[in-house]
Amino acid sequence: MKLWEVVPVLLIALLIIYPTPVESQAITGTDFPYARFELRTPPQEAPFPGMGNYYSALSKGIETVLWNPASLTDIKYVQSSLSFISELKTYEYAYSYETEDGEESLGDQENFKVGYYFTGDETVTAAATREHTSHSLYNTQSTGIKFKQALRVNDWITFGILSHSDGGASIDLSGNFPAIVKTRADFYGSADFMGSGLAIDSDGYLTFTHTEEGGSTYQYTTSEKLWSGFLNQTSTVPLTVILESRNDISVDPGITLCGAVEWRDLSFGASFTPISATCNVNNTARGVIHEGTPDIFIYQPDFDPDDEDAALNWVQDPNQYNSEAGYKINTINVPAGATVAEARAKGFYEASTMRTDLGLSYDLGDILTIGLVLENVGGASLNFVGQGRVVYVNSRVSTAEPTGFDDPSQEFHWDLFKDNFEPVEGTEDLFLE
Repeated sequence: MKLWEVVPVLLIALLIIYPTPVESQAITGTDFPYARFELRTPPQEAPFPGMGNYYSALSKGIETVLWNPASLTDIKYVQSSLSFISELKTYEYAYSYETEDGEESLGDQENFKVGYYFTGDETVTAAATREHTSHSLYNTQSTGIKFKQALRVNDWITFGILSHSDGGASIDLSGNFPAIVKTRADFYGSADFMGSGLAIDSDGYLTFTHTEEGGSTYQYTTSEKLWSGFLNQTSTVPLTVILESRNDISVDPGITLCGAVEWRDLSFGASFTPISATCNVNNTARGVIHEGTPDIFIYQPDFDPDDEDAALNWVQDPNQYNSEAGYKINTINVPAGATVAEARAKGFYEASTMRTDLGLSYDLGDILTIGLVLENVGGASLNFVGQGRVVYVNSRVSTAEPTGFDDPSQEFHWDLFKDNFEPVEGTEDLFLE
């Protein structure tokens, strides 16, 4: 993974991450994300505890019509009930997960590193494994007003109506995740700096080795160490990934209309439940560079290493190699305070259907009843249709590698941050189904 791909990849990872427990040792990192999970369930009813759903023949009246609509015929005149149910349970959890910092060389220079670190500590100097903690609040609630009523019209037909509470779930995630992008150069002990016979020893002295056409070899060594601003170069770009995730699904069965007919010892019933559902998806993650972040400066010796005279003059002049004046300054503009990467998944979905259940019961004398239930006849399902669907992962971070770093005679060029957002490679075909 290249440094300039880190920010968009980080965004994608944080958007879909689900923390899992870990046991390995790691440096303590960030609390991220904060999550809220809520499950809304309709009130549960169990008129015959311990028997599962295998009691269609025992069902009687409006209270059990959802298990067998034919049970409506077992009432005498009118049956009704009104109930209010409210239950809320809340749990708190904390999960740990790990991230791995990374470093890589800039171009062919092993002494020039570019690193990304998943921490807000700008003094970080080395890659590490970092342990982060996610905090979540989980609750389940069962609430709503239920109304049921059945009316026997005559000896052979009965009608009923039931109201239902909606159910659903919501998942919300939020938080700020800090990260550091840092360029670090340590040219002490660089054996072949710029690939043209230039070597820097462990004390910071530079030696220039040149071989003439006749085979004679000359070496020139600086009388003082090189300018410290060149030997050690560090630039820090702190950024924060801001995650905001709101997702909610709601299923509302509304009411159930049911009816049953009775002929002698045989009863037949049917129930019809119109169901509507909505789903709202809204997830965003942005990588923002901190306000006041300075531009990145990269220094190079200001001479052509292939020009012996120029190299010799530079090596023998302390006013050049021992001061900023003898170095070429390359500036990489940093858009401080700006968003440099953004990911979004957004959409609103709706669905509706009609569920139909059929039931049958037959009395074989006073001690035995046979029941038969056909659930969801026709196989009704919720086929969601989306509106306003948007999904993308865009970035201003360039994937182009720098040029001209190894040769000061060439123009140094590295547009680390582009002016316009572009899709991150590999995400062009993302979509919300």
